[in-house]
Amino acid sequence: MTAIDFAAFVDELAAVSGETIRPFFRTALGIENKSLSGGFDPVTAADRAAETAMRAASFFCGRALAYSAAAR
Repeated sequence: MTAIDFAAFVDELAAVSGETIRPFFRTALGIENKSLSGGFDPVTAADRAAETAMRAASFFCGRALAYSAAAR
């Protein structure tokens, strides 16, 4: 992956996560403590949605990059 490919990939992740969390903006969000060790590690539904969307985008982008690398 070149620097240009990586920059495009990061831009795509930012766009995907932004589109995903936009509906949560200025709404009442519940905060869940995801810490198992007794500390406080807050996470919201928007956080979880953005992570899911970015994981999906990473999966599809990774497959596309692997395909293009194999085609070279």
